[in-house]
Amino acid sequence: MKADLAVLSLALTAGSPIPYNVYMNLVEIKNLKRKETPLHYIREFHAVAVLETATGLREAPLAFTIEKKPVGPPDISLRFEDEPEWPLLPLILSVKNMICLMDKTGTLP
Repeated sequence: MKADLAVLSLALTAGSPIPYNVYMNLVEIKNLKRKETPLHYIREFHAVAVLETATGLREAPLAFTIEKKPVGPPDISLRFEDEPEWPLLPLILSVKNMICLMDKTGTLP
């Protein structure tokens, strides 16, 4: 936390904009639509991820698939329709975690 505040204060004193990855949180995944597939163990979805940044809320359209494997957790593949302006690795991890949670609780269509 102290490191984040140091980066933020340095950015504010230097006159540069606030780093966008300091304040980026996944708020929700909305507009979930399931695409029918002929394979019963693969489910495809299209959705919109709502992200909270330092400048406000932004939306990023995405598509993802959930593939059930015989053993182990399901494999989640994710792709963004437009290139997001945020660092991809933390964004992909947070979206995959939310998708996994939604799948476990049964809130996916």
